[in-house]
Amino acid sequence: AGSIFVPAYAKDVEQIKKKIENKGQEIEKLQKEIDQYNRDLVKEQAKAQTLSHTINQLDLTRKKLLTDIAITDTEIESTNYSIEKVQAEINTITRSIESGTDTIARTIRELDELETKSLVEVVLSTEELSDFWSNIDDLQQFRTVVSEKLIELELLKAELETHKVEKENEKDELLALEDKLVDQKKVVEVNKSEKSTLLRQTNNKESEYQRILREKEAAK
Repeated sequence: AGSIFVPAYAKDVEQIKKKIENKGQEIEKLQKEIDQYNRDLVKEQAKAQTLSHTINQLDLTRKKLLTDIAITDTEIESTNYSIEKVQAEINTITRSIESGTDTIARTIRELDELETKSLVEVVLSTEELSDFWSNIDDLQQFRTVVSEKLIELELLKAELETHKVEKENEKDELLALEDKLVDQKKVVEVNKSEKSTLLRQTNNKESEYQRILREKEAAK
């Protein structure tokens, strides 16, 4: 006879794990892009604060924010897969618990039937008395083993449900971060647009740009 417990859907879980690994590789690649943008920004900031350099900085910042958003979006997808994986494991354990509970109920019924037999019935039956008591012992031991396994499964299920809640909280935090990054990107795009307009107004003359900057500083 096979195990009374439902086998884990290993193939489904492995497929989800593969998706999580792929997302991890995507995040690693995007992180390298961000590192490069950070290096480029440091170089630009080291230069004199001319109009063109300011626009370059804003453009790099915008690209970095876009990549930050892409990373966050990928992390959200990876977290979704993690939640899906945990839920699949919870479902498998739940089915195992249900199967084990049914088995215990059936075993108890069999024990009740055996224990309600009178000694006369046992003697008159073709069954040996030693076999009768052996059957009772076997069923009692089997019930004990299954009960202990069910306790382990219940504990594991509780751990997985806690882990699922943690992942759902992590997803909420990532969604909030993504909203914040999108807002930052909008601010940078407005600043870049303003600087680009200023560049056109000054006909790309740095002296004119510096004059306008001084006027704005003096007006504060």
